[in-house]
Amino acid sequence: MPRLSPFFTSLCLSLACLTLLPAQLIPRKPAPVPQTGPSATPPAAPGPPRPLKQEDVDRLLQQLSEIQDDLQGKRSTYNNSLLSQLKEAGNSEEKSFQLWLDGTKEFEFDEKGKTSTEFAEWKRTKGKELHNPPFMTGLRLQVRYLSVLILYANAHTEFARTEAITAAVAYLEDLAGSAKKLDGQMDELNRSVLDGVIAKHLKLDNSLAKVKDSGGKNDRNDAYRPGNIFEIYDRAIFPYYRDKGQVSALVAAWQKLISQETAMVEAGKVPEKVESFNRERLPVLKWGMAREMFNAGQEDTGMAAMLTLIKANLGNRNAAGWISEMSGLLKTKKEQSMASSTPIPSPAPAAVPASSVTSPSIPPPPAPSVKTGPATGKDKAPVLNPFENPELEPIPIPGDPSAAPPAQSSVSPSGKKISGSGSRAS
Repeated sequence: MPRLSPFFTSLCLSLACLTLLPAQLIPRKPAPVPQTGPSATPPAAPGPPRPLKQEDVDRLLQQLSEIQDDLQGKRSTYNNSLLSQLKEAGNSEEKSFQLWLDGTKEFEFDEKGKTSTEFAEWKRTKGKELHNPPFMTGLRLQVRYLSVLILYANAHTEFARTEAITAAVAYLEDLAGSAKKLDGQMDELNRSVLDGVIAKHLKLDNSLAKVKDSGGKNDRNDAYRPGNIFEIYDRAIFPYYRDKGQVSALVAAWQKLISQETAMVEAGKVPEKVESFNRERLPVLKWGMAREMFNAGQEDTGMAAMLTLIKANLGNRNAAGWISEMSGLLKTKKEQSMASSTPIPSPAPAAVPASSVTSPSIPPPPAPSVKTGPATGKDKAPVLNPFENPELEPIPIPGDPSAAPPAQSSVSPSGKKISGSGSRAS
């Protein structure tokens, strides 16, 4: 057996001894304790203020505007891709019902981890129960209203706006005509259509921009409710006819609104609701139409309708407000009439400085001939108020070209004025 060297032997003995010692972990350095109090190190001081320059503000606003335009363009493209599908389903109760089934499966079964077997069983029982005319008619109207919202949200031109208004008018006719078929089941139509499973299934709850500035109202509870007839007229149809200056169409739209809301209430066949509508809601709608006529220029007709409504509805909770509003309109009209009939006084002539007086040794320049032209404010006759007596003929105003020409004056060679009748001026 070969003999080991003394060095190798001592090394092996040292290693063997180390294996017999208990294992020990190398102690970690303790984490530094954060200092508090006055002796704590203060945070680094912020740099000097760096306010935005005007060109920076303009550049950021321009970038935001471009981003907004890009987002709106993508939304419009996506919405338009669904428009034909919604228009088709809006004319078919079966296709609308199928869209609702697809949305229900996505949110109530797939997202909750339920199986296809469970959905099939639900469809066989509960789905079959809901396959009834009132429920399916409500779904079809929801789908059709979604197509109206898409058209209105994408109405960036006057032609597109007209198309959207035409679709809204047709939808409201459909809604009122379907009142009996709905059989009073208006719950779903009185909720925001964007909160329904069909809109969420088609991702329209995010892609549809708000229809119009709400003015403090909740858009999802007002303009997005398919059954809220007044809001559809007030936010879309009335402003369109006002902008166009189409008074007859505007008044006709008010008449349609009144008849459609009346039809919806009467279709419910609840005598208490019909009585309440005729007592409270109907006079409010008629007052709105009368005020619209007054604002549109049919002042005599509008005032007559207002007065008739007040007399016939003194027990209405709005009667005091109507009296105050009508009184305010009449007072404003009176103030406007008085302001238009008050002649504007001519300003007093400015004093002539003594230095500008013509010297007696220099003959004055010849006087200019008098020209026929518009009369000055001093010569104007009072303007008649056409609302007080519209049958009076306008009084000729002195200086008007259509009136008889005034007598011309001339100047004699000596510089003195001679009147038109031949008498010499003093």
